[in-house]
Amino acid sequence: MVNEERTKLMTKAEIFRVKEERNALRMNRFYKGDYIAYEMIRSAIAFIFAFALLFVMWVLYYAEPLMTQRSVEELAGLMAGRKLLVLAPGESLRTREAQVLGFIQREHPLVLAVNFADPKFQVEVCFVSSHKRLDIAGARLRELPGVRRVFTSNLAARADPDCLLVDYDRYLNSDPMVADNAGLMLLKLLARCGARQAVLAGFDGFLGRGYYSREATLALNDADALERQRRIGEQLSLLPLELTFLTPSAYEGKGVAL
Repeated sequence: MVNEERTKLMTKAEIFRVKEERNALRMNRFYKGDYIAYEMIRSAIAFIFAFALLFVMWVLYYAEPLMTQRSVEELAGLMAGRKLLVLAPGESLRTREAQVLGFIQREHPLVLAVNFADPKFQVEVCFVSSHKRLDIAGARLRELPGVRRVFTSNLAARADPDCLLVDYDRYLNSDPMVADNAGLMLLKLLARCGARQAVLAGFDGFLGRGYYSREATLALNDADALERQRRIGEQLSLLPLELTFLTPSAYEGKGVAL
């Protein structure tokens, strides 16, 4: 009668013998020194591969912060020594167009726009932070090569080498309802770049006002619009910036009207 336990042991012993025999044959092909050198080379190659893998992981982890820091420095360079005019797409850009253009002619500010760019306002920087807004404005922006595009990092996959990328999470606001409001995010970015003052136009608010372009219109009921407007006003008051409103705005209590 076959002893099952002995059969298992013999099978394992044979497997072990064959394996060791193969190793012995491989070792016998070399002198002792050659074999040691061969194993050392294998170990060195494995170490280099592991190091390269860790380096790639480090680059991927830190590449975005390094890239966004360079973007902040470049934007700060554009701002140096110039007044800042920030345009939101409110209807007052149309109704007070002459006033806005007159300010640009007199003061020669750095003009930054939120989610749109119109050459008549001599926009030099356009800030976009959402896929929806980029879908609307993207084609227009590509037609305006003189406009520096600043995208938040959630749009990195859609950015080209000419875009400046900044960290999306860093410029979100503390109020969940308006955390990703692009105008507030841009103002926070400007403060980080060293700005102390900014002139605002087109920051009309939500109630009873239209938009400079129909594409910018948000579908909100009056209660939601009023609440968003209130919360945006609170966030504006928290910014470390002296804000001046060039056009009529629901937020004028948070700054100075020209």
